[in-house]
Amino acid sequence: MRLQPDDLRDVGLFKYYRLVRKWACKTYNLTDAELELLIHFDCLGTFTRDDYIKGTYIYSWDKHKSLKMVSIH
Repeated sequence: MRLQPDDLRDVGLFKYYRLVRKWACKTYNLTDAELELLIHFDCLGTFTRDDYIKGTYIYSWDKHKSLKMVSIH
């Protein structure tokens, strides 16, 4: 089954994205890019070192700063 734009609109998936993004970044002291990279990894489930390397190239984040591993529940 392929998702259509109307499906995402009906679910309201991105309705509170900005609010949740700001809360997560402030609560866990993350940048927007770090949060996006964590979301990317979460969507992959179990990821490999190669996935990590590709993810760091896809999302621009401070490569000199170690990525903080956080658990967002």
